[in-house]
Amino acid sequence: MLNNAEQIKLPSNPTIVITDSGLGGVSVMADLEKQISEKNVFNSVGLVFFNSHAARGFGYNSMKSVDDKVRVFDSALQSMIDKFNPDIILVACNTLSVIADQTETSRTTGIPILGIVEFGIDLIYDNLMRDPNSSVIIYGTPTTIDSDAYKQGLIARGIDEEKIVNQPCYLLETEIQKDSQSKNTVDMIDKYTGEAEVRLENKSDKVFGAFCCTHYGYCAKLFEDSLSRRFVKSSVLNPNKLMSDFIVSLGEASTPETGVSVEVHSRVCIPSGELESIGCLIKQDAPLVYRALNGYKYDENLFEFNSDELLK
Repeated sequence: MLNNAEQIKLPSNPTIVITDSGLGGVSVMADLEKQISEKNVFNSVGLVFFNSHAARGFGYNSMKSVDDKVRVFDSALQSMIDKFNPDIILVACNTLSVIADQTETSRTTGIPILGIVEFGIDLIYDNLMRDPNSSVIIYGTPTTIDSDAYKQGLIARGIDEEKIVNQPCYLLETEIQKDSQSKNTVDMIDKYTGEAEVRLENKSDKVFGAFCCTHYGYCAKLFEDSLSRRFVKSSVLNPNKLMSDFIVSLGEASTPETGVSVEVHSRVCIPSGELESIGCLIKQDAPLVYRALNGYKYDENLFEFNSDELLK
């Protein structure tokens, strides 16, 4: 049921699970808190962030096969349903979005599962169409880039292949989670932008940098700076907000105040430095998410995972 957006109806008191393979998707939950608290289109909302990272050393981008990734994420999805009975699941992660529809759970559940990739394709397409002489750099993790989901999705809508450059950013999401403003983060962004520049055809026209990993929005200014040093006209595209905007658009209630509860669950221990690195970026706009992130619930049995199966 992935991305069956036109069929989705939410109750006035929905439970919304947001999942990622790290903390990038926290930005989507933070924007949901902000918008829901301001617009009061639901009576009450339960926001649950579910970290689908299985174990240290077993990130999805380091798994050897797509089958391994699908098997692990399928286990996580089933646990989200069993433990939290959500009204909708938001896959606020490009790496997981490109494999989600291959899971058994996505094919059998009646719960809507929305992946962020379609939101990203819509955003890139709309901007390329508004500026016919523009091109786009697709920044993403190796899993996202290897899937070719964005490029093929844009080509299917009539975008010229020469306008699209796929740029894998190996381990950038990990570095951003450690410290979004570190010298290593700056250097990696500049390195990957430089690699994309070499392969870009329309260097004199406007270049969009599309964030096809939810982590990248945390350091948008760094991407903007790197792009502006290389291209006469450039701009960044961040689909994260489109996902939260869509959820808010489903609300039909009109209440003086919406009750919002927030939980964060993780199968892995999250280092304090990563909590602070991400937390300081959302604290002002999403205080409930900030508190829940810093008081996250660690559960080594959050979902089933057997590392021995991946080492065979």
